Amino acid sequence: MPWCRPARVRTLRPRVRRFFQIEVTIVCDFRCCCIVRTWQGRHMDMELFETILGQLPRGPHVVSLQGAGEPLAHLRFWHMTEKVAQAGFTPYAITNGMAGNDDLRGQG
Repeated sequence: MPWCRPARVRTLRPRVRRFFQIEVTIVCDFRCCCIVRTWQGRHMDMELFETILGQLPRGPHVVSLQGAGEPLAHLRFWHMTEKVAQAGFTPYAITNGMAGNDDLRGQG
């Protein structure tokens, strides 16, 4: 009897949201006592950034543009956030907010 067959249950796997961190700079305008700096500050170049971003698995993931440095100190920070969003990810950063980035002036 076809009407008494059990319904076929299909289990959907939820898309897992992952958190990826790309350290775009080690330059910082603060000298925090808890952070030991034994290296000279440098920024990641865009070619390397785009290569790393292109190697991340697709999905509803968060990409953090931070690390030991101040992300707003990178002159291409806002361009990087646009690239992250264009790739389908959610851009994320923690900042001390003190960088003198001209892109921030007049916004707020």
